[in-house]
Amino acid sequence: MRLALTLLASAFLGAPALAQTDAQLAESRRYEACLDLVETDPSEAFEDALLWRNEGGDWPSEHCHARALVAMGETERGTELIESIASIQRRGMVDHERLALWLEAGELWLDQNNFVSAESAFSVALALDTESALALDGRARSYLGLQLWNDAASDAAALTANLPNWADGWRYLAEAELERGHPTEAQSAIIAALRIDPANIDALVLRGRINEAMRMDAETD
Repeated sequence: MRLALTLLASAFLGAPALAQTDAQLAESRRYEACLDLVETDPSEAFEDALLWRNEGGDWPSEHCHARALVAMGETERGTELIESIASIQRRGMVDHERLALWLEAGELWLDQNNFVSAESAFSVALALDTESALALDGRARSYLGLQLWNDAASDAAALTANLPNWADGWRYLAEAELERGHPTEAQSAIIAALRIDPANIDALVLRGRINEAMRMDAETD
């Protein structure tokens, strides 16, 4: 989730200063300051964002408001607000900013174990950018949480095809294949994951489950 937030902040703040009007530059600086304040004093950031919105602040003021809500423990309300911001193309918002908002919402839903909403958010992100690895990764995790093993395997396979050195993609594929009753395919995938990241604890635990499944299969033959 922090990665998605970083991408969003970079997307909004990354335009060269010379390309911005004085008003746009002031808006981006206030946005950056508000997001920084969320990290140190979310209550103060919440008040600042509300004041900013009442002064006519655009969608960045709403986003800072949402982030402050999340930081204060009102995660569901904050996530819903982020989705509301992302649901339409706001004035001054470009596609990669909107994509980052949907990615952030998806990660927040995953943090809340709301896999249905997470899958929906990541699917919207993929509709905006069919090549987004972060969206594909998030949706694969959502499908795993929903125990939709075929869908998880499909997304994980696409992820490993596009990013063969992404260890987590192989781990998702291994888990999905194991749950589909394909321990041999799961073993191949987990070997690939551990070849890339030998110290990955989740992958090591999953390898143990796969080895046990293969042992049991061998005993029943």
